Order: sequence, then structure tokens, then C-alpha cells
Amino acid sequence: MRVLRDKFSKDKPGMTDVLKNNPLTGHVTYLLQFLAGRIRRSGSNNRISYSGTSIFWNTRIKVRGNNNKINVGMSASLKNLKITIVGNNCNVVIGEKVKFYEKGELLLEGDETFVKIGEKTTFGAAKLFAGESATGITIGNDCMFSREISVHTSDFHSIIDLNASERVNPPRNIIIGDHVWVGEGAFIAKGSVIGSGSVVGYLSYVNGKRFGENVVIAGVPAKALKDNIGWDRRKLPYKKNEQ
Repeated sequence: MRVLRDKFSKDKPGMTDVLKNNPLTGHVTYLLQFLAGRIRRSGSNNRISYSGTSIFWNTRIKVRGNNNKINVGMSASLKNLKITIVGNNCNVVIGEKVKFYEKGELLLEGDETFVKIGEKTTFGAAKLFAGESATGITIGNDCMFSREISVHTSDFHSIIDLNASERVNPPRNIIIGDHVWVGEGAFIAKGSVIGSGSVVGYLSYVNGKRFGENVVIAGVPAKALKDNIGWDRRKLPYKKNEQ
């Protein structure tokens, strides 16, 4: 595991890292390549840990703040992925053999935000936004995300009860279990909990509800339509009378 840390002088703290892989070898380039981007004037003690077997293809990482950590597991393949951290004590964990096939964006705003992606989870194209302090997104192992998917812990703006003068739309964590299939165009909102083995249908809006394991979830807003189901990445044989 390779580790990069901020070691800038006081007049130039912080970092913006630009990662590009070598298509001939599939390995990350050396430290000078990491620091080839612009250096921002804020932040210290930020750390990026990655394996030499990981592939970064047009991946960009920007960090503004202190004590932030990014950990990329072995044999991860990150294509057109943008990671932005604006805050302190934030944490990104990308597990072993995670793949972004087309593009992706991880945004962490506020202090102590996190995005954790389990091993062997794959993405076509997705945006994972931990949008306010002390909130985060947890995704289990062996999940499959299609394209144009959004996962947000925050509404990014405040709605106020004028009688009580209080905010009524606080941010909330999102938890997605192991082996969950999320269909194209789905939006998973703050507070959502999706149990392991479940399937989220095309263009569904999961509006902060809790769903159990092995269910089909679909609709606007999403509802549990069928339980006791499983799914497989392979195109398995089927009976003719099921056509």
C-alpha cells in the first residue's frame, strides 16, 4: 500500500491531486504525477493510500481541509472518477476490486463526512454525495449500480418552519447492504436503508425509507413490490413458459 501525505510549507498547505494511469502498465504513476495539479492554499495532514495494483484512469482528487483520508483497495479500477472533499476529518474508503466503468463522482462537504464502498461493488455511472457534516454513505460488498444514479445524504439547502423558526429537513445517513442491484436512473435520498440482496428498479425514487432484505423496490416514491427474491449478474437459463 502506497501512502501520500501533505508535506507542504505553511505558505502553501493543502493539495489538489490529479491521477492518471499509464495505459501500458495499468499502474499509477509516481509521486510527481500526483502533485502535477494545482496546489490549494488550505489544509494539512491529508492522506491518500492506494495499492500499486489499482488502476486510475482520468481520475481526479481534490481536497480542501485537514486530516482527511482516502483509501483505495487492491485491484480497484477507477475510470473518470472525481473525488472532492471540502471539510475536515473526512473519510473515503473504496474496497478491493471496486470498479467505476464509465464515470463517477464522490462529494464530501462538511466535517466528519464519509463514503464507504465495499469490495467488488461496480458502477456504470453514479454520484455519491455526503452533503453535510457527520453524515455518510455506506455501500456493502458485491453491489451493482447501473448508470445515472444519485445517492444524497442532504437536500443541500434548508427548509424552515416559519412558526418554529427551525430547520425541518436535516441530513441523514444512507445504508445500502451487500449484493444490492440499483437500476438505471434511480435516486436514493437521505435516510434510506436498503437491505442486502434487494433490487431497486429503473428510475425509482427511494425517499428515506427502510427496506428489508431480498425485496424488489420500485416506483416514485419507491415501494416494496415483491419479497423473497434474489439476483445474479449472470444471464441464467429460464423456463420457456416464463417468456
